[in-house]
Amino acid sequence: MEWSVAVQRATIRVNCVVRSTIAHASRRPMALMFTVLWLALLAQPAVVERAEIFALEGEPTTALFSFERTITPTAHGQVAEVWFRDLQGQIAVYEKVTYENDAVHRYESVQHQIGERYVLNVSGDLAVLETEREGRTTRSAHEWTDDTITIDQVAAYVKQNWDRLVNDEEVSFRLA
Repeated sequence: MEWSVAVQRATIRVNCVVRSTIAHASRRPMALMFTVLWLALLAQPAVVERAEIFALEGEPTTALFSFERTITPTAHGQVAEVWFRDLQGQIAVYEKVTYENDAVHRYESVQHQIGERYVLNVSGDLAVLETEREGRTTRSAHEWTDDTITIDQVAAYVKQNWDRLVNDEEVSFRLA
């Protein structure tokens, strides 16, 4: 897949392999979320990050979505919250990741565009996923391994593996 992000008159193009083993959303909202995470490669550490998401084809003229990410310190870690808003300012996707001792403890996502909600609670090597879809709630358990990351961790993972990526090496991970 190729994504393009325009930020302050700069464009990033990245080719990568994405394998999702705990898939929970349609590809379109996920692709838009991935797009904006590349912005973190350009950003300095900050309490609030903001950006706009543009279409892959053509010149970036009108943003499709805006993006805002906040980091709030907690007693044992931090909470990352992300909002994707459409052109009218309505929230399309909201995500919240709670980190404790530098590890994912809880991941929440509300996909307003498709009317779904996800909550993932992680304890050790077990992740319990709760999905609300069409008025029904389902629960499932999944293995949480060292190569499992959330959307919020993609940018850091790319930074960590940047040399391998630019050398056309495959870098795989499990996307929660």
